Amino acid sequence: MVKKGPMRMKVIDSKPKNLDPRILDQDEIDKINNTNTHTGEDSLDDTGMPRIELKPLELGVALHNIVASIALQEGALARIMNAEGHKIQRVIELEGVTTGMLADINRSVTGLVGAVADIEDSLQRKLLYTFGIFEPLPEPEGEIELGTRDRITGLPIAGVRWVLRRIVFGRSARADEFFLAQTDSNGAFIFDHVPAGMYSLTLAEPVAGYITPSLFTVIIEADGSAIIWEGGPDDEEAERHDANGFIIYLDRIAFTLITKNCDVTPPIPLEGITWVLTNLLDSRLTYESITNSEGEFSFTYLPTGRYSLALKEDTAIGLLPLTEDYTILYIDDADIRLCHVPVGGGAEVCEEANNEVICVYPIAFVLTTVDCLSDEPMEDVTWVLTNLTTEEMFVSTTDSIGEFSFEFVPAGLYSLTLERVPDGYNDLSMEYTIEVDVDGNVTFCEIDLETGPECEPSDGASVCLCKTL
Repeated sequence: MVKKGPMRMKVIDSKPKNLDPRILDQDEIDKINNTNTHTGEDSLDDTGMPRIELKPLELGVALHNIVASIALQEGALARIMNAEGHKIQRVIELEGVTTGMLADINRSVTGLVGAVADIEDSLQRKLLYTFGIFEPLPEPEGEIELGTRDRITGLPIAGVRWVLRRIVFGRSARADEFFLAQTDSNGAFIFDHVPAGMYSLTLAEPVAGYITPSLFTVIIEADGSAIIWEGGPDDEEAERHDANGFIIYLDRIAFTLITKNCDVTPPIPLEGITWVLTNLLDSRLTYESITNSEGEFSFTYLPTGRYSLALKEDTAIGLLPLTEDYTILYIDDADIRLCHVPVGGGAEVCEEANNEVICVYPIAFVLTTVDCLSDEPMEDVTWVLTNLTTEEMFVSTTDSIGEFSFEFVPAGLYSLTLERVPDGYNDLSMEYTIEVDVDGNVTFCEIDLETGPECEPSDGASVCLCKTL
């Protein structure tokens, strides 16, 4: 609890100056108290309130009486607050006391503190304005200059609006207790002519692309110096700093996703895949990110909104179309979701976006090499797949069961040839072609010069080699 001290005053004329209630001794207070206390019914008005009788008094005596009266009231307020403190202590000492009970008592005391503060304000104003001969001295004022920068780059952020709000107990801050400042091209912002006191410092509005920082507390001292810390007024563990020159670093709004080839077990990360994020309400807001060696890709500085997430075509060569439609739903810096729905329709599922895995699948197919006579699989036979347009080549060797495969094959028409004819076998007696379409469908064709091509889906297709006679 912050206890207010007496407001400083200055005397405008030559009336008595020793009027501070702190210098009245108890005998004087008792004398005033006995003089001004009425207990009889005649001293009450029709409403039951003490009757005020106007008696001619010298100005000095009147002022003396007012100060003494205020001293009594201040003393009563102090006794009330002391009693509240004793009550809290007694409750804490009770067996079985719960945090809920303490919270309830704390709330009641908070309200009482506010009421006491308001009464103290009224008492001070009574002293200042009763006879119009006092006026408050100007409150001490301070000036603080702070800065705002990007935490990653360290560069200043211009155009950020900050608001400084006075912290008062028991009431809301008045309009004249708010101060607004905006960062310049160097990221600096200044609050000047700020009365001494305790203030909260927050963003006036969110900064696009950045996480809204937590509350800062600023105390401006009577000598104009100021301290700042991250957290509320009651955060005693927060590290204090000199407010002047203090830099507030803003963290970028960012999230990371992971791309993996889920056609294998366990799935493996894919590098060099480009993802495109496009705002669904404004297609001009488009962002790209390329996966690293861990399959990770990230986006930063996003305005709030909903975005489509898709593979960039020229980096998705050899990949099957996504089986799900993906969107990013950015609500605020604490709520970024990855949503997906099966292609063709279905229920949408959303989860926290960060570090979610997106599965992709390569265009791939498997063929088998067998002996023409025995139909036994042939191992260590190397085949070459050549794109008839781009001449791009893929190489694969049969395993122990005669299978060989190609993956990440772009759409196109290919020839299939032997890298080297196995010992004891004849070269191919016919041509083989393979056609891959953009949806990953693969067609295997045997082209006999006499009978023409014979085509079938690649699944289960085999190529046979014949031994030399």
